[in-house]
Amino acid sequence: MISIANFATAVNMPESTLTGIGRAQGVTDARHAIWYVMRASGLSYNRIAQVFNRKHCTVLSGVRRFTQLLKFKDREAVRLYDLINHIDINNMSVKQQILVINPPQYRQKTCSFQYTDFNCPACSGRGYFTPVEVKKDVFKKEKCDFCGGSGRLEAHVTVEWMPENLKSKKNGKRVNSSGRKGNSPSGFGSIE
Repeated sequence: MISIANFATAVNMPESTLTGIGRAQGVTDARHAIWYVMRASGLSYNRIAQVFNRKHCTVLSGVRRFTQLLKFKDREAVRLYDLINHIDINNMSVKQQILVINPPQYRQKTCSFQYTDFNCPACSGRGYFTPVEVKKDVFKKEKCDFCGGSGRLEAHVTVEWMPENLKSKKNGKRVNSSGRKGNSPSGFGSIE
């Protein structure tokens, strides 16, 4: 099931209003903008219609209308598009990985780590930028150059271990590389 909660938050409207039967101008504009982004992300008109409890021809009409508004650079359409364009309908959650670094026990000077399966922030994990309609119902996708069109990124981290620079002196007292007195990384064990 596709959730439209992120879209609702972005346009500052309740989900029930967006999926409801209201036809006020601001509501329909927001609804059509969401349909446009969902369609450009690869969802079919039928699937979008199911999410919003509409007929596919209603969604088709709304996407065409919004496309025309964008084409003529309608101020409200551009504002709505800018609010919701970054939302990835395929992956609504955020993934984070934390690397904890501790010195190795065996005089190992370097160590490497590889982390995979990150969504590309440039294209929101789609592998392409929002398609542009070149002909009626024909969209052209521009491949993302940051992720190479895969929509995924990986990180390669190399840690190099070396002696701490304790050569700097202030007022005859030893100062570590962070500018704190003493040899404690937290600065609490200063030498007086």
